[in-house]
Amino acid sequence: MRRPLCTILASFVLVTNLLGAQESKSQSSESGVLFASGADAMILSLLQQSHDLGQQLPVSSRLMNVLPPQAEIVSRLRPDLGREWANELFTLSFQTKGAQRSFAQSTAMRMLIRLDSDRALELLHSLSIEEPAPKWATSPPEMQLVHQVFEVLVARDGASALPLLEQEAERLGIRGTILMLRWGMRDAGHLKGLG
Repeated sequence: MRRPLCTILASFVLVTNLLGAQESKSQSSESGVLFASGADAMILSLLQQSHDLGQQLPVSSRLMNVLPPQAEIVSRLRPDLGREWANELFTLSFQTKGAQRSFAQSTAMRMLIRLDSDRALELLHSLSIEEPAPKWATSPPEMQLVHQVFEVLVARDGASALPLLEQEAERLGIRGTILMLRWGMRDAGHLKGLG
């Protein structure tokens, strides 16, 4: 058990260092572009290997320590693979409870909001709302995710997103969110005369 974890951690260190070096290199010359392509391939290969090895770990370790950074890094290089791993993270979250489930779902949703907002909208109904929000929070973390999904869809689709979002808000029991979006869009000039 210790060996796979050490291998995964070593891969992460190497991938993180390569990714940092790649981002700091100037890509203005042709050789820089070749370096980036070779580095991307190496990083992807190491990430895939660490992902495969990570499947031997207990689910709680994968959800809390391994899969989230893997998915985040791979999403910068291959958004399609990042989406796949974010979906995997969300699915695996149902094998845990409490804070671990909430953390894994929130992490997956944040990635999917950026990578595939339509999929994030679909998954809103699957979010597990098990724990009350802390007293200091202005809204539950899940509600913040709902707002983020709605905002991304409105920014992308404009007023045409409102009927779908109104329906989703109704299903989620959060009617006030749509009114806030309508006012925000009207103030931003997206919806003249609506309110």
